[in-house]
Amino acid sequence: AGKDYRLEYINNVNPGIATIKVTGIGNYSGVKTIHYLILLNSMAQVSAQGAADSVSLTWTPVFGAEGYEIYNENNILIAKTAELSYTHTDLDAITTYQYKIRPYMSSDGATCYGGFSNLVQVQTSIQKPVITLKAKKKAAVVSWKKIKGVSGYEIYRSTKKKKGYKKIKTAKKAAVVKYTNKKLTKKKKYYYKIRAYKIVDGKKVYSSYSSPKSVKAK
Repeated sequence: AGKDYRLEYINNVNPGIATIKVTGIGNYSGVKTIHYLILLNSMAQVSAQGAADSVSLTWTPVFGAEGYEIYNENNILIAKTAELSYTHTDLDAITTYQYKIRPYMSSDGATCYGGFSNLVQVQTSIQKPVITLKAKKKAAVVSWKKIKGVSGYEIYRSTKKKKGYKKIKTAKKAAVVKYTNKKLTKKKKYYYKIRAYKIVDGKKVYSSYSSPKSVKAK
């Protein structure tokens, strides 16, 4: 080295496609160019937190990465992001999801990948319902937004805000989002709250109760 040939290193610090240029000197001539790949590191541990209808993923940065790809357990690409976190939304209640992530970068028109992270597993919970009430003649209409992945809803009623609630109806389908409570006393105030449930291994798993709301029958 330095007598028969000279070495020149190009783009050999960061991950991506690097080059060694060998030039003959002294009694030797000619140039040989060698390309090689500096790999991205594999992903470190990924953390996951389940919520009512979403999962939040976080991870530490990988040197040289310009972005990250998020996959499910079936190797289906869910999303790409340049951030160090991702929230997967619109998920089913009380359902287990699995994820793995790999870093990537672009170099000389090619995409280079690092190794996948561990497969992280997390379970969602059940979203707390929100109700609206509408007064009718000797009746009250209780309605709420559909919660994805649940088995049904239980409706409770009381004449007092903080106690005395009794179950008056079980809606056994997730698509049911309204119930009309009839045969009420005119101009009497009634309080309502509901909770969603999902049947898991033959048992009901419940959400929190909705905040109670009141209405006076017409």
